[in-house]
Amino acid sequence: MENIVTPNLLEKSRRGRLGRIHGQRFELSVREDLNEKGWLVFKNDNQVYLDENEFKQAKRSYNPFTHMVGYGNGFPDFVCIDIKEFDIKFVESKKNKYLSQEEKLKVAWIKENLKIPVEVAFNNKDGEIEYVSVG
Repeated sequence: MENIVTPNLLEKSRRGRLGRIHGQRFELSVREDLNEKGWLVFKNDNQVYLDENEFKQAKRSYNPFTHMVGYGNGFPDFVCIDIKEFDIKFVESKKNKYLSQEEKLKVAWIKENLKIPVEVAFNNKDGEIEYVSVG
C-alpha cells in the first residue's frame, strides 16, 4: 500500500502549523503584557498529573520530523510573581478563552492542593488582552 498524501491532509498540516505559530505569538504577547504590568513571569515547566495526584516536571515531547525535543509544555503556561505585593498566580493563555474539560480538572486540582489562583488570558473583542480568574 502506498503512502499517498492527499490535499486534505496537507491542508490540516498547514492549519496545525499556523495554529501553533499563532499560539506561540499570543503567549509572547501575554508575557510582555504581564511584564509591563509589573509581574515577574516564568515559563512553567511543570504539569498536573491527575492520575498520580502530583504537580511535577512535564515530560519532554520529541518531534521525529524536526528531530527536536520540546520544552515548556507544562500547564498552566506561566508562573507570575508580583514582588511588591508578594503575590503569585498562574496564567494560561488561550486565544479563544475556553479551557478543555481536562484543563478545568487540572485548575480545580491546583486550587485545591496548591491554593494558587489561576487566570486565563485571552483577546477580547477590542483585540486587547484580558484576564479572567478560573475556578
